[in-house]
Amino acid sequence: MDTKSVRIKAGMMMKGFSWGLGLALMASPLLGCTGDNSDSDTDTDTLPPLGPLDISPVAGTVSIDTWGSNSGWISADLREQTAPQIWDEHASAQDCLAVTRKEEGSCAQACYGLCTPEGECLDAGESISAGDISITGLLTETTLQFQDGAYRPTPEPDASSPMYELNATLQVESDGDSFDGFALSALGVAPLETSLHGANLKSASDLTITWEAESSGQIYVEILLGHHLHPPIAAVLCLTEDDGSHTLPGSLFENLPETGFFEPHSSTMYRQYTSKTDTSRGPVAFSVRSRAGIGGFFVAEE
Repeated sequence: MDTKSVRIKAGMMMKGFSWGLGLALMASPLLGCTGDNSDSDTDTDTLPPLGPLDISPVAGTVSIDTWGSNSGWISADLREQTAPQIWDEHASAQDCLAVTRKEEGSCAQACYGLCTPEGECLDAGESISAGDISITGLLTETTLQFQDGAYRPTPEPDASSPMYELNATLQVESDGDSFDGFALSALGVAPLETSLHGANLKSASDLTITWEAESSGQIYVEILLGHHLHPPIAAVLCLTEDDGSHTLPGSLFENLPETGFFEPHSSTMYRQYTSKTDTSRGPVAFSVRSRAGIGGFFVAEE
């Protein structure tokens, strides 16, 4: 397979509520970010081109996520500052990056970011408001409102019907509050289907992922390694064209830390369209994503 010319930035862009993966406390995906549309417009000709993979930390995210054709949710998480970098680069090849978690120390209190070897907790701070965030282009007009320290959509998405049409231009916009105002655009993506369901990466052989190709968005692969009750100790991330197949070379998996077989993190593929812009507190990203679970991965002797 030819190596695609994709630049991989050292860093990690992450969405909130995660095991130290970015902006908050509970499990949620890492994000591959594609493009900058600081001067966003609803005209599809002005949308940013997709790629390359940018996994730098961010200060905020707005996400529209779906499983299959209908079920989905809308969320936003904006923080006081950019999330800390928690990863060291391990290896890179063919649109993919393998990372391992930075060495950490022991903090006096729970740290939902990075606990440095000196015991200092680095995180993105508290959730803050950018005012109401309007979302246009959905089949049902929706507003995200900041209530009791978190954003909630009004109305809630209807699980029995799709949220948008394929390739619809979707735009988020806020006037700002404690967090700067911003405007970003993306396109509605098709549902994602794949038959991949976990693997042992210890053998360091190539891993080929296949899916039903579509013309919308890009494919982002997020393989998390480690026990699901603890922060991931390593990850393999890829951002590639939506052409139906991608091979992760075995060189990515060489010398990754051992994880054992027991209850690994769940890993995910996304068909996504993501854009971002800068604010005074750090970058903010808008992602439209269709998810497919790909099971648990591990690094262990057979």
